[in-house]
Amino acid sequence: MIEILYDERLRGDRDLVFELLLYSGIMFSEAIKLINEFDEDKLECFNRLCRYGLFWMRGRKRCDWIYLPIKLVEKLRRYEGYYRGRKLHGLGRYCSGNYSIESVGRCQMRRYATLLNRG
Repeated sequence: MIEILYDERLRGDRDLVFELLLYSGIMFSEAIKLINEFDEDKLECFNRLCRYGLFWMRGRKRCDWIYLPIKLVEKLRRYEGYYRGRKLHGLGRYCSGNYSIESVGRCQMRRYATLLNRG
């Protein structure tokens, strides 16, 4: 798990996508939509936690609220609209192939999230 923290290929925009997937539990497509369509008016922040109203339906799947730590909001502001007009095939394959739950393990993912929350 520690190697994920220091993986040089996982910096900047990829780091943001990975953290969104990890902290909020949303799907890859929802993370990309959140980054591209980020709007401050849909964001509600509390002490250390924020929630974002995406309210997106895809067939039978729906995503209403996305919960994330407040420290991720600054990264979202920095990368707002970053993936608009870009091909995402490589990034999706990279994340699913290298950091899928099957390859890392659920228990290790929980430990990683706990470490990030402490630091």
